[in-house]
Amino acid sequence: MKRIFLIDCPGIVPPSTKDSEEDILLRGVVRVEHVTTPEQYIPAVLKRCKKQYLERTYEVSGWNTATEFIEKIARKQGRLLKGGEPDESGVSKQILNDFNRGKIPWFVPPPEKDDEQKAREKNSKQALNVEAE
Repeated sequence: MKRIFLIDCPGIVPPSTKDSEEDILLRGVVRVEHVTTPEQYIPAVLKRCKKQYLERTYEVSGWNTATEFIEKIARKQGRLLKGGEPDESGVSKQILNDFNRGKIPWFVPPPEKDDEQKAREKNSKQALNVEAE
């Protein structure tokens, strides 16, 4: 059986100097309402989430770019501005909020172990087997 660890962090994770604006926003450190151009972060959400999960969550399909995705959701939900233009900013904020609040399923696989760490684990397992005999 594989050992899977889920780490839940209550509250917010403070940003580090290595984090980009995108990382900070997608971790929930900054409120989405304070972002001036939320549309620019939607490609990052699309990159992190599987297309099937997004299609199932928003019940839209047949999109290839972030702009098409936003437009399809806006039209489906009736979020249009004057002249029938989609409310890209409003829909983008909704998508980012859904991402941060867990409405859109996504995950990050654990980091791969390097060769040195694998060798140490193998040696410690062998030592445990020798002691057990």
